[in-house]
Amino acid sequence: MQNSGGVVSGVSITRPAAPVSSLVISDLAVNVQDNGDVIVTWDTNKPATSRVIYGTFSQVDRQGDYRYEYATNETLEKSANHRFNLNSLKPGQKYYLRAVAKADGEVKVSEERIADLVSTAGLGIAFASFGDLFKNGWFFILLILILLIGWLVGRAYRRPYRDWDVSRAPTGER
Repeated sequence: MQNSGGVVSGVSITRPAAPVSSLVISDLAVNVQDNGDVIVTWDTNKPATSRVIYGTFSQVDRQGDYRYEYATNETLEKSANHRFNLNSLKPGQKYYLRAVAKADGEVKVSEERIADLVSTAGLGIAFASFGDLFKNGWFFILLILILLIGWLVGRAYRRPYRDWDVSRAPTGER
């Protein structure tokens, strides 16, 4: 290497090896179905095996040592698109879950997400009880009709008593 007036010559530059891309989980989605099933989907930047860990207590503050009550089996085939159907979950319960992906010895765990079966539990019972009557709006029309009839009947029975003056009735009818 020679220095000639501020210019260095004879230097060889080697490019560092391209960094190995680390595993990335993206587009994590949690969808609660009408039947109470929870569909969990996500993508990874390279083919990976996957599973879902979940439970009824949040572990958002934990860093790595997760202790969820339940877990799916790990998939055997590697894929970049992942989908799990969590069924047989208890209605009226809130579940906390994380997606887990594994590729080339690297394990990536997503942020915690919530599957809220509490808000859908009442609707499922109502739909099952009233069936199409409730879904199609006939229930509300019937309810309004019943209230209107009740109001009219009540009004018809109240009116004569309001106008009746007891002081002017014959003495034998008091």
